[in-house]
Amino acid sequence: MGALDTTPFILSTSSSNRREDPDTRKFIRRHVMLGKNRGKKFPSRRKPTRKKAPTAEEAASDDCCPLIVSDKSVTKIPQQVGSNLASMAWADSVDVSTMAVIMDFTHFTKKSMHIVEAYIDFPQKDIEWMAAFITDAAWVHMMAFTSEAILDVVRGRRVRPADQRVSPHFTRSMRLLRERLLGDDQLVPLTNSTVQVVLALATHARMHGEFEEARCHLMGLRRIVELRGGIHKFRPWPRLVLEILRTDIGLSIHGGTAPLFLQGSLRDAEWPHPLERFSHFINYEYPDPLYPPDGFLETLDYDLTLAWGILRSFSSRINRAALTRSQIPRDMLIDTIASVMYCLLRMEFTRGSLNDVTRLGLLAFSSNVFLQWQQSFPMGPTCLPTAFRESLSQFTGAENFPHFMVWVLLIGELTVLSTEDKIWLHPWLRANMEACGIRSWDDVRLILHTSPWIDIVHDNLGNGIFAKVYTTKYLEEGFGDV
Repeated sequence: MGALDTTPFILSTSSSNRREDPDTRKFIRRHVMLGKNRGKKFPSRRKPTRKKAPTAEEAASDDCCPLIVSDKSVTKIPQQVGSNLASMAWADSVDVSTMAVIMDFTHFTKKSMHIVEAYIDFPQKDIEWMAAFITDAAWVHMMAFTSEAILDVVRGRRVRPADQRVSPHFTRSMRLLRERLLGDDQLVPLTNSTVQVVLALATHARMHGEFEEARCHLMGLRRIVELRGGIHKFRPWPRLVLEILRTDIGLSIHGGTAPLFLQGSLRDAEWPHPLERFSHFINYEYPDPLYPPDGFLETLDYDLTLAWGILRSFSSRINRAALTRSQIPRDMLIDTIASVMYCLLRMEFTRGSLNDVTRLGLLAFSSNVFLQWQQSFPMGPTCLPTAFRESLSQFTGAENFPHFMVWVLLIGELTVLSTEDKIWLHPWLRANMEACGIRSWDDVRLILHTSPWIDIVHDNLGNGIFAKVYTTKYLEEGFGDV
């Protein structure tokens, strides 16, 4: 009741009274606003207190207050530093330098080895496919050994040390691999990481020209693949399939031996070719026309004509993707390699025939596009340049197919022929260009786009060859420097 006794009761009947009593009016206004603002929250009007800087005695004592840092001085830390591989736990607790070599090699393969893959639609899980292997000690040590060896060759350190075989990474990996193969668990030797270790051994042996040793490794790999049901069972791991096929095809081209995986022809292929699976993707709107004006395709072997069409269609798709900054399906790349390259390797024609020259030209083109590491570092002499040179030298009737000859001679110089071959190749190339009425590089490209030709891979080098050929022409005719 005390609170009620102190509350005044005001009865106002005249406006003059309110004007004459300002204290009363102020009292009434205050209580009205208290009622209207009941339940609302308002920011505090108190000024923030500043903490005094500690004195010298306080700073020296253990009871000093914690240091206060302004929000503006806090550096933002990114959510991730480095790649995903760098942030994972690696097997055998390998040191940072070992991890750096492996990641440096993977970066090199993405940027320098396989140029066309920039326009292939690989899902993120395919791009980070090696992340699943870094917990396998045998794989980590073998990758460290082979990555360092390959990067040494790429960077000019070609000499192979005598004690490279006793590298700690090589020794450790081979011991773990031997234990795995001799172990009681029959499934462990069939794992993807084991396949990768064997592939690395084959690549390293082939890189140093030890083709017999590399083939032995691949024969062991073929046995693993057979125990898992065949190469088709590896389709869920596209990157692994690509590495198996590339290693097998590369060894076949360099060593002159038959490939160990996949048999048959394009008409009865074990692996479906892209014209069957991707007909809705393949069109001939770019470039046009479809066929070279020579009409030489009408005289070719059926499988060879089909291989030409598949490679030309793939080239057209990559050229369009490069222009539109788009990508093509990943399986189109795998199917093209698996179907066409194995078919080309197994074909046999009379040396110097149109079929033989075409086959070797397509094989040179496809090995350059799909096995791009060949341009990154040489792996010793191969059978392909010799066969290509011999077939051209015995080729009769070349004058009937000048457009085809422009393509095959350019592809030959870009891929497999040596500098010494320019002596006879450039005059021959210039004669066929003149027969086609070529006056500029744009005229050349119109012909090349009727054939397998990928701009991002071949244009710059091809333009350079064209400039040299026509420079030589003007010099010989006495027009001076151009």
